[in-house]
Amino acid sequence: MKKYAKIIMSFMLLGLMPFGAVSCGTAEEETPAIKAEDYKTVTIDGKTWMAENLKYESSEFKCYGESTEDYKEKYGCLYSWEAAKKICPAGWHLPSYDEAKALLDYAYDNRDDDSTFLSLIAKDSAWEEYPKQGNNKFGFSAMPAGIIIDTFHIETGVSTGFWTSTASDETGAHVLYLGFVGFTPISFIVPIGVTNAAIMQTFITETGRFSVRCVKD
Repeated sequence: MKKYAKIIMSFMLLGLMPFGAVSCGTAEEETPAIKAEDYKTVTIDGKTWMAENLKYESSEFKCYGESTEDYKEKYGCLYSWEAAKKICPAGWHLPSYDEAKALLDYAYDNRDDDSTFLSLIAKDSAWEEYPKQGNNKFGFSAMPAGIIIDTFHIETGVSTGFWTSTASDETGAHVLYLGFVGFTPISFIVPIGVTNAAIMQTFITETGRFSVRCVKD
């Protein structure tokens, strides 16, 4: 079993701008069932994951992020934790901390080079510091959708984060994070030697907004 180290990282925030929870538009109808077949999937170490971010929106499931349809089509939506826990379609679920950790373990143990991060991101110029450097070995195809933490919004091109269903304490939850470690003290639990791929403990689920990838039951 790989040993994990809990570390505190504090760097200058890259791509920081004032918080702007901008909706991509809202829908007033009742929430219909999301069709899993509308999303690409990939099987990694025996687990079937969605290979693209959820982009469903309704009055109950508000879409945060940049207020354009192009953004939503490419990056999906950023959701609150409460929405994320309920949004996966029938037969699918929001991954737990253990499932997210297992994904990182597998990517770390089976990478072709020294970067777990590059093995999980899409080979796309949208990753500003790693344009088309991602090898996407496992087909996870992570895109830099950006994240919202408390009063700040890290813009697209820098990072992405995916909610898990697992609380980290009374006010926070675990998030699978890929990208630059660039914000004021946040606690990470990471495989030793990994820098850009980590499990992040958020302390502020009420104001955090992250992407959602569902896992098949």
